[in-house]
Amino acid sequence: MLPKPCPLFGGKITQAVPGFQHTEPIAVYKPKVWGLGGWTLSNHHYYDSLTGTIFLGGGFIQRINLPQINDALYGTVYLGAAQDGSEVYYFDQSGRHLETKTPLLGATKWRFFYLPNNQLDQVMDGNGLATKILRDSSGNLQGIQGPFGQTTLLTMNAIGKLASVQDPSSATTTMNYGLSGLISEIDYPSGLVTQFTFDDHGLFLREDKNTGGYQTLLTQVGNSIKSFIFTTASGVSDTLTDTMGSTSETTVETDFAGNQISSIQESLNQTSINTTTPDVTEQATYQPDVRFGSLVMIPKSVSDLYGPDLVVRDF
Repeated sequence: MLPKPCPLFGGKITQAVPGFQHTEPIAVYKPKVWGLGGWTLSNHHYYDSLTGTIFLGGGFIQRINLPQINDALYGTVYLGAAQDGSEVYYFDQSGRHLETKTPLLGATKWRFFYLPNNQLDQVMDGNGLATKILRDSSGNLQGIQGPFGQTTLLTMNAIGKLASVQDPSSATTTMNYGLSGLISEIDYPSGLVTQFTFDDHGLFLREDKNTGGYQTLLTQVGNSIKSFIFTTASGVSDTLTDTMGSTSETTVETDFAGNQISSIQESLNQTSINTTTPDVTEQATYQPDVRFGSLVMIPKSVSDLYGPDLVVRDF
């Protein structure tokens, strides 16, 4: 068993950005430790117990302190779950993802195996079929081989970042990075090009596509409130507001004219979602699941307003 705390990435650090009026602890997570060029598999996650953060392989995060249980195979593990309750995650004391199971029967979906240096070695499904991470004798990443021999070839750049992905049909996706090491461009086999812009502190500002689409992120931080405003080329904006020290956050979505489309109020014990369309207004309330607590929110009641008609569904 690896020693605590968080031996893969070090301890908790504090972020202080010039011009912002706050400092706060942030999770320390460097996906490069898995030996995949700084990228992650979508089904491979990591848990930082110091900040209570699950880093999902698909790029999302969940903020929650996971409980610990004793498992016959792994010993003491952290127990997590997908937000919809469809999967259960086992993490070891260093935060490494050990296994994904089904919630009802506890059947294995994925097991993850590591090399002594913590690089990901293979992923095995519930039928015992293994997907292997291919490396040369020095441990450098070369590809990913599926259980039936299909191989995706991977190349790295001079700083150890993933540079290209060639699937079994020879379609190739390439990645470029800025001087800071952050992703700057992805070129897809279809001809689509996506470019990314960050500020001087490494915070995301903008994503542009050669088709004309774009997305921007404006971060506003005061003494007690953080706001993140995410806007698309169509003018739709999502504003997430988080009050420091609070256990709740609010997200409001508006259309190009500034009309509210939806609002989401999330807290540890309840989530309320109000959605408005030209035909219906829906109000939904969610409560913690009895098995997983606030990690999984399940419907409590839903009210649909169709003009003068109201339909209420209780769960």
